[in-house]
Amino acid sequence: MSLRIIKYFFAPVILLLLCSCGQKDDNHPLFHKASRELRSGNAKDAEVLFVKYLKINPDSIAAHLDLATIYNDHLNSPDKAIYHYRKFLELASPENNDYEAVQAWITSSEQKYFKQLQERFGKTHDVTAIVPTKTDEKLTEKDQLIERYREHLRIYIKKNQQLTDYLNKLKSESQPEPISTPAENSTAEIPPPARQISPSDYIVQKRRAAAFNIPVTETKTENKPEPNIYTVERGDTLIGISRRFYGNGSHYRLIMEANSTILSSPADLKIGQRLTIPQKSDQITGG
Repeated sequence: MSLRIIKYFFAPVILLLLCSCGQKDDNHPLFHKASRELRSGNAKDAEVLFVKYLKINPDSIAAHLDLATIYNDHLNSPDKAIYHYRKFLELASPENNDYEAVQAWITSSEQKYFKQLQERFGKTHDVTAIVPTKTDEKLTEKDQLIERYREHLRIYIKKNQQLTDYLNKLKSESQPEPISTPAENSTAEIPPPARQISPSDYIVQKRRAAAFNIPVTETKTENKPEPNIYTVERGDTLIGISRRFYGNGSHYRLIMEANSTILSSPADLKIGQRLTIPQKSDQITGG
């Protein structure tokens, strides 16, 4: 076969490979189409296109980050989100603007995945019951994730038991206020029973009340004043605190700026720190 024939048949193939490998994410038509579908709200179509693009460019940190966002925020698949978040950290430089935020998002996705496992297998203390036992066939990716989070589940169960014991202790120490009955007006309107609050909300309410010297009751008030001091608890992240007070995790940098004397990065967050939560001028509705 002559050199001219070889060039005729193989030159277009070589040119296509060079264009695909050297092209940036934003300039590649497949990546551009996937990003457009994601902006249009077509998460499922965007997922298919990003997966195809990663077969062409498996080291694209932008594609891994967008896929993680799709799985965590749109398709309710935190296990897949964790995988692509970790691929981002593996490929990206620590100087990347999203590097610290992705580390916090991994923790959030792990907590979300843990809740899914609880719903699937029940809140059982027999954590070995959720571990797949396969000897002759290779473990699937999902089975490997379940096995990886077995230890996480044992830790969370222990923390949940400690929280329950602490709540019972608080309830036993609290004394109910005496109910006064009007002597003259026997037809006074009886208020409806107070709605019970969750253990975590009760503890948060008690700590906030101690910070502001407000008496604690076991009822939720309709118009509770917005606190501006928060004490960091185990498992907290700046994104999680931002969601709690602003309804959106993307405002975590406001909290960092307000506490710049003790926080230079999300990694500086420690249990027991008292954070100033700045008020926002606009009304945040979440999302």
